[in-house]
Amino acid sequence: MEGASVAAPSTTTSAPELITDEHSANIMANQPAESVADFGAGLKQGFLQEAQDITEEDEAKEEWQLDEKSYIFEERLEKGEQHKAAGNEHFKRGEWRIALKRYERALFHAGMDEMQMHDLMDKHRDMAHAVMTPIKLNYVACVLKLREAGLPANPLKVDGEEEWANVLDYCEHLLSDVIKAEPKCSKAYFRRGQVLMERGDLPASKVALLEAQKIGGSSSGVRETLRKLQVLQREKRQREREMYSGVIQPDSDFQRIEKFEKRYAARRAIYQKILQIMTFPIVWPCLKIWSVSRAAASVSSSAVLAVWNRSGSTSALLASAEKPHAE
Repeated sequence: MEGASVAAPSTTTSAPELITDEHSANIMANQPAESVADFGAGLKQGFLQEAQDITEEDEAKEEWQLDEKSYIFEERLEKGEQHKAAGNEHFKRGEWRIALKRYERALFHAGMDEMQMHDLMDKHRDMAHAVMTPIKLNYVACVLKLREAGLPANPLKVDGEEEWANVLDYCEHLLSDVIKAEPKCSKAYFRRGQVLMERGDLPASKVALLEAQKIGGSSSGVRETLRKLQVLQREKRQREREMYSGVIQPDSDFQRIEKFEKRYAARRAIYQKILQIMTFPIVWPCLKIWSVSRAAASVSSSAVLAVWNRSGSTSALLASAEKPHAE
């Protein structure tokens, strides 16, 4: 404003502008003014250096993280391929966080919504799918690696699209797009099985893994994931048994009755054996006498029958002798 005087900035930093703690204020009050000024100048220089480092970091990111999306179809696919190739190199070196950012930029450039895909010719639509399918699969693989390592992985936010609250939801969305475009993509089912297993949905994970095995054969990755799934299922069943032990009725009524009958039969067999042992001195002689008497009775009956038979034969002979003969 005309006529207004602007005060020149002071080169000497006063103590009150630098002090934020009462104890430090008391210490600084006892120091010479030159020492206070030097301390303030050094602190200010440190803040400026830190701000410069942050600015340089942002400028370094701007080279590939802040590039603008092209309106030309071929250029968008080319940009996506470039970021995917860079992400693959980071992935091989185990730099999964940087790789994930590269895949995000690849999705940003080469990704197209449903309306855009509908407007494309068949040839261009196939080209887009050929570029986008590996990018989406690699993005999901990178997210799984980060979660396995215990590192955070935030869902990608794309302008004009729904914001995803959970990165696994976004992974399932990407895999659904791949399967919709390529129903026979075994790797998409394999990644879906891994994502579902990460979510704890073990039955659905098994279905997806078996579908991947059915389409693409029994690869080492699928076999290893199925073995891991079996271990998780056993651990889950064990936890459920421990959790619900004594809460849920362990046996049915039929099982309880069957167990009672088995125990009763076992006890009865034991009692019968004890009774046989205790009564053996009495029962055994009786059984012997009984068997001897039966044998003697059998012999007597045989002798009487033999006599009877002989007497019957003699009577028949006498009767035939007394019968007159015809002349």
